[in-house]
Amino acid sequence: MAGQTVIAGIVCLFVLTLASEKRILLNDPAYVSQQLTHLQSELQELRVKAGNQEQTVTTLQQTVSDLQQTVTNQQSVIMKMAQESGKGVVYSRWGRKDCPAGNDTQLVYSGFAGVSHYTSPGGAADTLCMPPEPVWGPGKTKLHVSKHMSMARNMKIQACLVCQT
Repeated sequence: MAGQTVIAGIVCLFVLTLASEKRILLNDPAYVSQQLTHLQSELQELRVKAGNQEQTVTTLQQTVSDLQQTVTNQQSVIMKMAQESGKGVVYSRWGRKDCPAGNDTQLVYSGFAGVSHYTSPGGAADTLCMPPEPVWGPGKTKLHVSKHMSMARNMKIQACLVCQT
């Protein structure tokens, strides 16, 4: 009988050891206190994470709002341009400093004539009216400032402007 008690005690101890890893023993105040402290620290970490996520959501909502406003503004500009696009013709004037009077003609920009050298492959086929401060793309540019000889034998940059009626 004593041998059976020892075996039963060992089995019972083995079962309690396995069970203690999965269950909280309510009769051990130190273990309960340790588990409560652990849960409180996890709760605090989760509160901090939730606060950070709320801040991120607020920032993202503001970004979305700003982008929606930008899209709305761009759509109104596009609509305005579409309405105005059929109202006239855009053309270049060479060697002039103003658009012709009348006909609701407006100056788009004034600048200088840009040309490609006849030996440069990949350049412009026609003379272009370049803005005063052109934004050049990447790579080597194939355009040069067009100059013409005046009656006084001085080289002058050829002026141009772009007008819209």
